[in-house]
Parts: sequence; structure tokens; C-alpha cells
Amino acid sequence: MLLPLAIGAGIAAALVLASRSASAASSARAMARLNAVVPSRRRGGASSSAPVVPFETTLVPWRTSRRTGKVERRTEVVQHLPELVAAAGMVLGRKVAPEAFALAAMAASEARQDLAKVAIMHAAITRAGGAGGRLIALLAPGGRLGSQHGRYASTRVAPTVRDVELAEAVLAGRLANPVPGAVQWDSPATQDRLAASGAPGYVNKDGSLRDREHVAAVRRAEGKEAVALPGIPEDEIRLWRRAA
Repeated sequence: MLLPLAIGAGIAAALVLASRSASAASSARAMARLNAVVPSRRRGGASSSAPVVPFETTLVPWRTSRRTGKVERRTEVVQHLPELVAAAGMVLGRKVAPEAFALAAMAASEARQDLAKVAIMHAAITRAGGAGGRLIALLAPGGRLGSQHGRYASTRVAPTVRDVELAEAVLAGRLANPVPGAVQWDSPATQDRLAASGAPGYVNKDGSLRDREHVAAVRRAEGKEAVALPGIPEDEIRLWRRAA
């Protein structure tokens, strides 16, 4: 019995290595494509951490908590989207589409790595049923950006030049969707941290936490399955698409 078990373990190990190798190759191809089509990457320099247009933010009432009875607040960007888009165009010396700026703000707020940003941009476009007005309504309801509370995703962080370039490349079809069919995502590590801290929106009215397991249970009940991005830890980002 020992020999078959040893062979089985060897095959399993080989399959794991092959899977990791395929994921690494897929990730390398995706990064090469990013370098080819995004100007700030093609120049070879590090992306500036400075925002294209700095955001002014304020706290506004969001809702009254059913659990505590207290008014919870959310972050809202003071400038309206058209104002931000016009300012970005002046800085960059070219026209910037509103949907590109909104996608860029979402990416800056929700992900750190470029591949993850591309994936969630595509997920938002899929969820909206395409670009244009429906995407703006999804990401900037009422023409406002801000924290996720009550929104599809957070758009509270001002995007960099690279974020805008990534959004423009995605909208122009120059960067393929790495997770076709995905419409949502979450960061399990962040979800756990905010739930443990009792942050507004991360605790249910019965006191239970909206941690990674709670999110996963809700998504699976909706008929969705989790999908990981090649080369990016699932703790950092986990995408969800309709299960086959």
C-alpha cells in the first residue's frame, strides 16, 4: 500500500507545481501586456503616488444603525464627477472620459496591484452591462464618488496617472478580462479586519460579523463561485462570478 500512496502523493505534488507554473505563466503574460499598452509602465519608471486631482472629502450621514440606533456616516468626495474629469483633462492635457475617471478612482480605492485593478474594472463593466451611463450610475450615483457604504464599490481614493491609463486601456479593449463573468469581488483580509473592528456596514443587526466567511456564504447562496487571480494572494482579492 505504501508504494501507490507514494506515487499518488508524487502525482499530486506534480499537479500542484504544474498549476503554479501555469498561473505564473499566465500572470507573466498579463504583466507583459500591461507593460505594452500602458504608457507609464512602458516608460519603465515607477508610477507616481500623487493623484491626478486631489480629492476633498467630507463625512455625511448614511443611515441609522438598526443594531445601535446611532447615525452612521460615510465618506463623500466634495467635488462632483464632471468637475474632477475637467480638472484631470487639464492636468493630463487631453480629454478624460467620465467612466474612465470613475473606474480609475474605484481601482485606486479597491486594489493595489495593476492586474487586480484591471480585473475589478472589467467586473464593474460586466455588472453595469457595459460602459457609459450605466457604469457612471453604478460607480458615481448622483455624480458623487465616495466610500462603499451603500454603493457598489468604494471610489474615495483619488487615482494616479497610471490608474487613469489602466482604465482607458480597459475601456478601449486593449486589456483583456482576466476573469470573464466576474461581477463582484472582496478582499478577505480587509473584510476580516473591518468586521473585527466593528466598522459600520461590517456588523449585522444581530451582532454577527460580515467577515470573509459571511461574504462567501452570501455569494454562494446567490449562485456565485469564487475565482482567484494568478499571482495574487486570495487574501488580497477574491472575485465572484455566476457558477456554471
